[in-house]
Amino acid sequence: MRVHRVGWSRRLGRSGGFLFCLTGAMFVLSLMADAGIKKYIKMQGEEEAVKIRAQTDKDKIILLADSYMLAEKTKGEGDAEALRIYAQAYEKDPEFYSFVRTLEAYGNSLGEGTTIVLPGDSEFFQYFSPPTKE
Repeated sequence: MRVHRVGWSRRLGRSGGFLFCLTGAMFVLSLMADAGIKKYIKMQGEEEAVKIRAQTDKDKIILLADSYMLAEKTKGEGDAEALRIYAQAYEKDPEFYSFVRTLEAYGNSLGEGTTIVLPGDSEFFQYFSPPTKE
């Protein structure tokens, strides 16, 4: 069985002063203590990182919800303004309003490459026929 000396040793340094060094088991214990402290500090950092990520995720969700709410509000205001304008147009010239709505219907129902068969006197095509003299 080998016995290791444990404790402090004194050595002469380059500058002529004495250096005190840990020897044997004391050195190992100090390394283990350093490793434990490092591990503890690392765990604290990881815990803080988790908190920061959670707060960031929460802030992101709130920001997206607020943005969506503002977008929907703006869209609703735009739709209301469009309806107001349509109503004014209808009051001033019902035939023009009917023409605009018919064009919108054409655009919505007749896509590229669409084939539709209707009688020539269909109201759907009233604006494509020559004007009648009254």
